[in-house]
Amino acid sequence: MTTPPHDDRASPTLAGEIGAVICHPLSAFLAATTAATVILFARAPRAFVVPQLFAEDGRWMSLLHTRGFWYAALHGRTEGDYAVVGNILLLAAGRAWCNLAHGGDPLELARSCALVSYVFFAAVVSLPVLLLRHRLPPSFLAALWLAGCVLPLGIHDRTFSGFEILGRVSNAGFVCLYAAFLLVWHRTTAAPRGARLAAVDLGLLACITTNPICAAVLPAAVWPQARAVWRGRRTAADVARDPAVVGLVLLAAAAAGLCGLPNPWKIRPREPVPPLDVAGIVEIALARSTLYPVLWPVYRHLGTGLVLAATVLVVALVARLSTPHRRMVYLGGGALLALVAAVLVVFRPELGTHLRGYDGTFPDRYFYGQNLVGVALLVTLAADVSRRALHRRWLRHVPLALVAGWIVAAVLHEPPWRLAPSQTLRPEGRLFALRAARAVTAGSFVDERFAPDPDGRFVLIPNPEGTPRKFVFPREPLIRALAARGYAVAGAPSPPLRR
Repeated sequence: MTTPPHDDRASPTLAGEIGAVICHPLSAFLAATTAATVILFARAPRAFVVPQLFAEDGRWMSLLHTRGFWYAALHGRTEGDYAVVGNILLLAAGRAWCNLAHGGDPLELARSCALVSYVFFAAVVSLPVLLLRHRLPPSFLAALWLAGCVLPLGIHDRTFSGFEILGRVSNAGFVCLYAAFLLVWHRTTAAPRGARLAAVDLGLLACITTNPICAAVLPAAVWPQARAVWRGRRTAADVARDPAVVGLVLLAAAAAGLCGLPNPWKIRPREPVPPLDVAGIVEIALARSTLYPVLWPVYRHLGTGLVLAATVLVVALVARLSTPHRRMVYLGGGALLALVAAVLVVFRPELGTHLRGYDGTFPDRYFYGQNLVGVALLVTLAADVSRRALHRRWLRHVPLALVAGWIVAAVLHEPPWRLAPSQTLRPEGRLFALRAARAVTAGSFVDERFAPDPDGRFVLIPNPEGTPRKFVFPREPLIRALAARGYAVAGAPSPPLRR
């Protein structure tokens, strides 16, 4: 038999195709997301190791089971003040993964949702790798990604404030603020068109219909066109036909149609709380919400005067050291941080009950999104300073070295290789299967409206610690799952006792 001649052209073509896949921005983004998932899981594995549907997740999953996706997405908030589309999307993804990987086992549902949450948080902190690759130098882009992965969250704090963030779908809305900031930054500077523009706007829509404060970034999205009209470079009619403007109008209309206009006045604390004093306003609005990425190493030593002085100094440094072509990034990011801080002070005064005079950072979840925005502004400023020092070789590496030092300090402050006490709390979460078995044995069956029904298709399961939240699971799959684990429950044959 004659061996056909070897075609030397095939190998380079195949190698080129493989290289193109590896070098594609999506490949870098997926690699960064995978690595970030590992880091975030190592920092706070509690949600996966001891799974439970945390806080609102149980109620929202119950609505998914009983009333379907859109009802849960648009009516999941008991206050009725805004939609939670993103949260329901993640819970639906967790349920889909549970069906795929665990055959729909209800006792694996919480762990599946935790895994989806880790991946989502990792994807958000990895977004700069995808969206800002032409805005920041590679070294600073990598630094921003890593800084987002290791941003201190109170995980090792003695107040255990990091217990409720990573791995919890219920808190995904807070990081949507950071995602919206990055999406608008990309939209206004990269000028995406076609499918890319549609993907960006769909991402913004998901952010806005999950956290309504994200709508505050929309004016920045139209700023380039408005500036062009103001300077006479384009006519208003020409701008009105611009796909970017048309997409923005469609985006705003879709957001308003899904969740209406935000009504923050519906947000009220459950119990009357005293008004915030000046010290409380400074701690929430400036120290915790805005300047924490800069001040966290010395947070416990701060006071009102020091925070005010630090605010003036930071603003002056940004004004002096930033490059002109990035001024709008700092102005937009600063305005967004100021708006969120004002909303927290005015509409979340109950946060003041958690203040301990800079002795703790709880509840960190309310500040996580804006802290990520602050980290992005901090790393961007370092990149600007490095750019200004291009002709001074010894000086241009100092900003990156300072950012690297910040990252090392953050890692040492909350080392992912050491399990924090906050990750070993509340072991009763392990007893979910026992609570479910007791509910089945007690005949706690309900219909899709949570009304008691002996023939109901769902099992009503109380949460631990006597909290009022309850959630439901489909009856038959739950009974089968409990029986498979050795629980004697009505409606299923009792398997042999496990030794």
